[in-house]
Amino acid sequence: MRVLSCGPEWGGAESGHEENSVTTWRRGELVDTNSFPGFVARWAAVPLVFDIAASLTSLGTGLPYGWFTIGSVVIYLAVGYMGAPRFGVRSAAGATVLVALVEATLGRGRNPWFIGPSQLPPGPDFSISAFLISGAIGALIFGGIMGLLGGWFAVRRQRSNGN
Repeated sequence: MRVLSCGPEWGGAESGHEENSVTTWRRGELVDTNSFPGFVARWAAVPLVFDIAASLTSLGTGLPYGWFTIGSVVIYLAVGYMGAPRFGVRSAAGATVLVALVEATLGRGRNPWFIGPSQLPPGPDFSISAFLISGAIGALIFGGIMGLLGGWFAVRRQRSNGN
């Protein structure tokens, strides 16, 4: 349920804000979707849906699951690009790292094996936990870099437009 707040007690236009705040009802409390946590929560759902779709597509078509990494790149760039004007480049990169953490643990970390297209590396010394941890660390670093790059593009665009 979405609620548009109007009064000054809710941070509405009468209290000096330029626009009203949109809030979303979740699990018994209001979450400001214009806040940093709301921004991260919205964007964290994107790679989960994408990874499920990529897993199903890979399973159905035989296309290697690794090809869908380009989708993660686009998502990370978009998080940085959309977050930088609102929260700054460093915070946008931080949001991207959090989104990458969600994707590495709940998205790419689990979906491929539950749905089916990924195969674990062969070998007697293979450790699933080491594989997942190294993948998560790589995703966090890569997500942070892509978030910085997306934020940098947003700032460059604003400056070139004179904003």
